[in-house]
Amino acid sequence: MLIVIIVLAVMIGVEPSTVLLGVMLLMALMLILMTGFFIICSLWLIGSKKCSGKLSKVDDHPRFKFPAAYYEIDGEVYPNIFPCEMILKNWLYAPDRQCRVRLNKKKSIVFDGNAYFCVILGIILGAASLVFLAAEIGYIWHF
Repeated sequence: MLIVIIVLAVMIGVEPSTVLLGVMLLMALMLILMTGFFIICSLWLIGSKKCSGKLSKVDDHPRFKFPAAYYEIDGEVYPNIFPCEMILKNWLYAPDRQCRVRLNKKKSIVFDGNAYFCVILGIILGAASLVFLAAEIGYIWHF
């Protein structure tokens, strides 16, 4: 759909640099939203408590319909906030495995090692990509 809009804009005479600027601004908006999501997740992670959990199963998340790891903590089962890693699933999610997790009871979610990695890497890569994209937008804007 976006390609059709770009082709039509070029066909009616819009400058290619203006079209490129529009696409880059749209990319910047998506990066801002993505980085914001990871920042919110980091706040949830900071507000959670350390505890020991036992992996009970890997099943579809009831709200988001992606496969997630479920951890049993104090007799209750909580889903991981992020989807489970499918490539290393058998190695990372061994049945009845005890591991250190962070539980956010308010949100009823768990952060395991995979989730830590996703949050930290998401913030770093999202922010770096946004900085580089902003520099490129600034270059095109003044060109």
